[in-house]
Amino acid sequence: MMDQKPGSTTDPGTGGTKPNDGGLTTPPTTPPTTPPTTPPTTPPTTPPTTPPTTPPTTPPTTPQEKSFPLQVKEYLEKSKKGKDIFCGVFQKQQDESKNFSQFEKKDRYFNIPPEVLQKRIERIQEEIKTLEQEYQDFTEEINGLSEDKRETDSRSEKRRIEKNLEITEQKRQKKKQKLEELEEELEELNTELKRKKSNEESSEKANINNSLEEVKNITAQSLFTNNAPIQNTILYVATFFPGLNPQDFKRVVLLLLTGRSKTIFVKESIITEEGKTQIKETQQEKLLTEIWKESFEQSDGYLKNCYLKVRLKNGAKGIDFIIPSLRNDFLTYFEEQQPLYLEEQLQKTQKLHLLLDTSDEVATKAIDIAVKVSIDYPSFYIENWLRELLDKIDQEYECIIQPLLVRLSTLIYRLQIEQDYSRAKDIAQSFLEKLIDTKNQSYTKNQSYAFKIVKELMDKHLRSGSLGIQPAKQLLIWLKELLDQEGSENKDMNLQAHVYILLDELLWQSGLYSYIYYFLEILKEWLPSPDVSSAKYSPSNISVLLLFFVYCEETISICKHHTELCGKWPSIYPLFTPLKNQDDSYTSNKFDRELNILFSLLFYSTSQKKLALNDLLSNVIPLFDLLYSDDINFLEKIGRFIAEWLVILRGFDDVEPEKEVVNLIEDMARSIIANTSDSLKTELMSFWTSLTDEYLEEATQSKQSGDRKLQKQFTAKRKILRDFKKQFRTLQKEIKAAK
Repeated sequence: MMDQKPGSTTDPGTGGTKPNDGGLTTPPTTPPTTPPTTPPTTPPTTPPTTPPTTPPTTPPTTPQEKSFPLQVKEYLEKSKKGKDIFCGVFQKQQDESKNFSQFEKKDRYFNIPPEVLQKRIERIQEEIKTLEQEYQDFTEEINGLSEDKRETDSRSEKRRIEKNLEITEQKRQKKKQKLEELEEELEELNTELKRKKSNEESSEKANINNSLEEVKNITAQSLFTNNAPIQNTILYVATFFPGLNPQDFKRVVLLLLTGRSKTIFVKESIITEEGKTQIKETQQEKLLTEIWKESFEQSDGYLKNCYLKVRLKNGAKGIDFIIPSLRNDFLTYFEEQQPLYLEEQLQKTQKLHLLLDTSDEVATKAIDIAVKVSIDYPSFYIENWLRELLDKIDQEYECIIQPLLVRLSTLIYRLQIEQDYSRAKDIAQSFLEKLIDTKNQSYTKNQSYAFKIVKELMDKHLRSGSLGIQPAKQLLIWLKELLDQEGSENKDMNLQAHVYILLDELLWQSGLYSYIYYFLEILKEWLPSPDVSSAKYSPSNISVLLLFFVYCEETISICKHHTELCGKWPSIYPLFTPLKNQDDSYTSNKFDRELNILFSLLFYSTSQKKLALNDLLSNVIPLFDLLYSDDINFLEKIGRFIAEWLVILRGFDDVEPEKEVVNLIEDMARSIIANTSDSLKTELMSFWTSLTDEYLEEATQSKQSGDRKLQKQFTAKRKILRDFKKQFRTLQKEIKAAK
């Protein structure tokens, strides 16, 4: 969207500008002051959150051309420069909070209503029951196998049983780890729910009117009366927009009353033919909005009649019922006794597009209502309304489009997590599918918005923990489909470039906020089958292999310029940050899942035991041509990654490493062994031997040039790698003997 003059918006019909309509629901020309419900989704210097919606002026003429879209080249060049301060971001966050994971937890449940938290608690409790039973089944199986082992005299049978025992124990440990994660999340949810309820209860106790005897017989039915449209509207707003500040409350009521009138009786003085003054009463139509506005200048009669008052809650003023239970009474009353009135009001609320309101508070309540409507009134709440919202967002000032898209993504997120109502999920899914449908005439226009919404949703789902994996996986399936459009004649190289860029941003974002292994676990499903020739790899196969390799290379390159971060535990390196307990300790074998994800991606091999990344070089891959020359050896690159990771964990000081670091390095070695063939292990060991020689040469040259600091670093690197080689060789022998 082009820059616009203040007070105007782009007219989609003419491409020119039109005056701002000045409507009450038009957001201001600056982003809302209240921060979004999720932390920033990208590091400060990460390039724009979505690729340009306009394709390059000279797109490739055929998909077989080796020149990749210009956007990718420019993006990669910028990202190499722009991401070099991400370590600084991590360091700052570590200084602010000793436990980095608390940064996530701080706002994970922000603005999620207590009833939604309660549903999630119930779902986790059910999942815990299932996992406990599965854990018990594995335990019984292990006991049975142990008994069989004691009873048999056959060595071969014992080895077979020991192998089964090892496999079953690994499965049991995975269940145990999952149980611990869910129990930890359950504790967090219960604490948050208790806190929210406690705040509500303390606020209620502090604000309940002392004269309860006067109002104890007041009911919803007694307050909702016929021929009282203003009072009934006020009661509706108080019920479905609880706690609004007085200004927002007045405005929402005004919007709902707009266009409606009421017949009133007006007394006027007339002079008769006899010259006498006579009072005559006449009927007159008057707008309800005028009556409502006039009431502002008088005593708050409407609030009093509706048993409402201004309360102070969490330091802010809000209008609520004097008797807190009245709101629940009205929720039931509207649904059971006034369903037609409620449906009409909900439809009006929907048409006002309050999700785009200038007030974040109003928008949050509007999201709650939209979720409710999608469940209770699916016949008129359809994905087309979401489409209308997006069109309206498109007409706003460019500077506030992103905050509005965050609100829209929050609504979609809420619809997706309503697990008890498939209709709500279907609405969100249908909307998203249409939004990223390349056959849609508006696709080019929607592409940028679609990617932004997907990015926000990915962040929200993956932050929610293991229960958010399935929705996040669905979002990535859509991106995978965009990459792998069937039929080469239909492939859009520019679109593939945009998807790759989004995946790259999501990977950096997941690393920044410590949910990288959730993200990588989903991406692992994109890997090709081992027996598929690299010549037949799909764009998604190639993307996942390349994406993680480039990420590792860039993050290591950055850390080389921040040597002060090496040797610190807990590590702030994104691949190591999640590998710790709540108390910052490390438990051996607890993070086998994460390490397996890490090394199975890096060392993914073909059925011929060849590294898939190296095998790719024999084929024409445009993106690889852009990044690497044909003579690169990816196995050696990965071997260098591991050597650098050891330094990041150990540091350059010749001191005894912390036990957490020692245990993690051993687990890393075991995972590398498990995820590599014998030939790859041999190549790795050979490369590490040459690398230690390289370090020795570098240390010698540094000494000759007088650079003591560099000499110390290369000497330390050499010692660390030599120690690891010995450990690696010893573990190899142990594991082989155990088999």
